[in-house]
Amino acid sequence: MGIRNNARIVFALVCALAMAGARADLAEDLARIANNVKRVKGQWSKGELPAQINLDQDVAELGKIIDGGQLNEAGQAVALYYRADANLLYNAWRLKSNQPLDVRAARAALRDYDRVIERGKDIPDWGVDVTNAAYSAGWVANYHLSSAPVAYSYWEKCADLGHAGCMSTMAAAHVSGAGAVKIDLQRALYLNAKVYSASGYGCAGAYAARDNGLILYFGDVAHKPAEELEWLTRSRGVLDEMAKTQKLKNPCNRAKFEALEYLVRYSQGDDRKAMLKAALDLAASPEDKAISRYLTGAIGDDAFNAEATKSDSKYARCQMHFIAMWNAEINRNGSLAREHLAAMKEIGGEFCGTELTYARKFER
Repeated sequence: MGIRNNARIVFALVCALAMAGARADLAEDLARIANNVKRVKGQWSKGELPAQINLDQDVAELGKIIDGGQLNEAGQAVALYYRADANLLYNAWRLKSNQPLDVRAARAALRDYDRVIERGKDIPDWGVDVTNAAYSAGWVANYHLSSAPVAYSYWEKCADLGHAGCMSTMAAAHVSGAGAVKIDLQRALYLNAKVYSASGYGCAGAYAARDNGLILYFGDVAHKPAEELEWLTRSRGVLDEMAKTQKLKNPCNRAKFEALEYLVRYSQGDDRKAMLKAALDLAASPEDKAISRYLTGAIGDDAFNAEATKSDSKYARCQMHFIAMWNAEINRNGSLAREHLAAMKEIGGEFCGTELTYARKFER
């Protein structure tokens, strides 16, 4: 919705006692700031946050609008929502720029999100969504204030309200125990199934279906053996549809999906090397290329470990060692499996929690 349309709608958010001219100016200002924050947040969600952002003025203007006494309850919620988003984005930019976090801005974002959540009402015309506020509040608590239990308390609330991102996050936490969340594989399966069914598919649905296949494979959960591959087949179907309709070669980082499904099938005696060739053709990152080459035998352990060491991402390194450990277990090479498990433990539960939980399947 454009600025002028938003400006018309904002009249309903402004106290009727305000003069018409002041009301129009306030409408234009709020609409302009909201659209600017939404634009930057859209860039951030795509991993395209600009090298330079300037949201200080927006935060200051929103503060004046909030304190000015001309907004009704709904108008206050709009201004608070976008001020919180602006402070979140400011710290996201600081992290990207290798600058220290602004703790005061992070705490201010949480206070503003809390007021929006407490009000409990969406304002669709302005893009204000209570579940999104809770999801973002969890992000701030976890990544900007290093308070995982607080973060997961937000994410649990919005998972209960059906937010796909929150349900996916809580499903993963019920596998790994992150944020002191109780490990509950049945709950994780349930949440992933809801994401798959309700997300309109896309990457969220693909990941949810894949993760349910892995939970059934690795977890101590009663199920029919065919269910593992049934979930992986659902995941594959989502990726096929995305590739077809969106003309994407590697939707949702499909290369990793191929490698994981290969190992499930390989462990059951179905050695589909063609899946690894497909994964190598799709692989966009050095880590994914190394995984495919390693599983086909094109590179050995030393070269593979060297690639893992070079990776800047602890998450990617963990996945490399996890896949290598799993492959070693299938091939009954216990000593090699233990080496990769030790590497995963050294990376730590913050980056490797789910994989370390899955590794318990192979405990001796």
